Amino acid sequence: MDNRRMPLRLLSGFGNTGGGAAIGYPNLGYGTSKLSDLMRSPSQSEMGFFQRSPNVGGYASPDNRVVINPTTNLSPMEKAAVAKNEQMRIFLRQNQDAAPGFAITPEQTMLLQGTSYRNAPIETQRETVAGRIYSGDPSAGNVTQEQSDYIRALRKRIESE
Repeated sequence: MDNRRMPLRLLSGFGNTGGGAAIGYPNLGYGTSKLSDLMRSPSQSEMGFFQRSPNVGGYASPDNRVVINPTTNLSPMEKAAVAKNEQMRIFLRQNQDAAPGFAITPEQTMLLQGTSYRNAPIETQRETVAGRIYSGDPSAGNVTQEQSDYIRALRKRIESE
């Protein structure tokens, strides 16, 4: 594969959230699962976590729902990107054959150093980078052709289900 770096289409004003993924995109669903159907409010224990971790924008919960941190200072566009990122993680969780196998660049490794993903397994780091690329988060760093090809194929698959 050609690993030339591709420019990433940026969401204006979007920065590294530090803890994970960085809401508002309506109906970003795959198959019959619209994003709004995947969303839920945080549980009491999740609220405690979010209050202690305001840099975490949200996450894909174990019950395959998207939970956004209500205490975050992210803009509506950034929250939408978080939701899209976490929706993709749920898709990958439910479709393990779609897991990314691309290489992570040294720049992307450095960008993960300041996050909770710094010591995560490589598979989790790949999913994190893929989610950031998929949602337009510039903290994905420069995107390689291999990564761009993967996201293009993944997007087609998600949209077809």
